[in-house]
Amino acid sequence: MSQPMQGMSHDQMAAEPPSAQGGLTISFTSPRPRAKIGNNRLEVLVKDRAGKPLAGADVSALFVMPAMPGMSEMRNEIKLNSAGSGKYTGTASVMMAGDWHVTIIVRQNGKELGHTQLVLKAQ
Repeated sequence: MSQPMQGMSHDQMAAEPPSAQGGLTISFTSPRPRAKIGNNRLEVLVKDRAGKPLAGADVSALFVMPAMPGMSEMRNEIKLNSAGSGKYTGTASVMMAGDWHVTIIVRQNGKELGHTQLVLKAQ
C-alpha cells in the first residue's frame, strides 16, 4: 500500500518531511520550489528501519500525467543513480505543464522494499 508523502503541498517540489513505506524512510527533495517543463534534477534520500542510509538499492521515479480529453496518459520512468550515503539522484524530463503523479520506488535484489507517492505541479 502506498501513502502520499506527508507535508507535500500541491504546488511544491521542495524538501519535505519523509514518508515511511515498507520500513523505509523515503525523502524526496529538489532545489526548485516547482517542477519546470524540461529537465528537473531529482534527489531522494532512503533510510532503513534503523534510520541508517540505505546503500546498494535500485531507486526509480515514475512520472505519470493522467489522461485528459484528447490526450492519452503520459509516463516517464527514470532510474536514479547512487550518490552515496543513501542519496540517489537523476534528471527527469517533464514534458508539459500540469499535475504529475510521481511514485518513488526502492528495490534491492529485485524485490521492492518500499515506495512513496506525491503530486508535483509543473509550470
